[in-house]
Amino acid sequence: MTAREICAEINPALRQRGLLFVGIVIDGFLTEIVTSPTGIRAIKNLGGTDVAAMIWDRIEMKRAKAREGTVWCARFFALVVFNVTILCVAAFSPAAAEQQSVAGIAIDYPVLFERMQPGAEEAKQRLSTVTWGVWAGAIEVHQAAIPPTKRLTGASGMLEIARVKFAPERSLNLDDAARRTMATMVQEPVKVVNQDISAARISGLDGRRVSFEAKAGAWTVFGQALLIQNPDRNDFWEIKIILLRRLLATFFVSSDRIYPNGVLDTVRVIDNPNPTP
Repeated sequence: MTAREICAEINPALRQRGLLFVGIVIDGFLTEIVTSPTGIRAIKNLGGTDVAAMIWDRIEMKRAKAREGTVWCARFFALVVFNVTILCVAAFSPAAAEQQSVAGIAIDYPVLFERMQPGAEEAKQRLSTVTWGVWAGAIEVHQAAIPPTKRLTGASGMLEIARVKFAPERSLNLDDAARRTMATMVQEPVKVVNQDISAARISGLDGRRVSFEAKAGAWTVFGQALLIQNPDRNDFWEIKIILLRRLLATFFVSSDRIYPNGVLDTVRVIDNPNPTP
């Protein structure tokens, strides 16, 4: 089958599952379906089309058409009710969420984590020298979407927990890892508004907190990462959260700015085994 024939064949099943944008690997056969395709960044970085902007422009156009014919007074009333509701929702506290244990980390978060596919973990492992400055001997990565309470306000994003086991002969420089983490989180065409790296102490272990606020076109981006190191066992964790907003950004800038910090403040190291294969 050709690539177009494969796409046409799987299209109904993907739509039925609510998957409107996926990446697929084709080499004569369908070998993988990626629900969080990151190749669009590589396309743009290599001078190609801004696929992400095209997708969101299409979504905005469909939403605009769906709203046509609505009575203005009804829209205004609905907007008032919506704003009151989401302002209450925005006060949601991460500390009130249910505690989860993920990769030796305890965190208060209301959305369940899912482990990345082996191929995706291997790709992250291959980039470990660039990301943290040291080759990762073993790695496991878990991700979760931002809570529905935030998505209802128009925000998007994700939370990721990575646990890494470095080889005994490898030594991680935590300050260098923090600078590299900042560099990987803040890349062109993102325009940084402010950024900071500070020391942290988590469950008796040394750590670094990386935080930034940025603009990416019409998007407002808030991000933080917590790096934790146990040099005695060559264990390392990176807990990273990204929050993005395009619509109503000015209404939620205060709560969005503190939200990543509130989530990471609940992090504790509860177990320190070797990463599972």
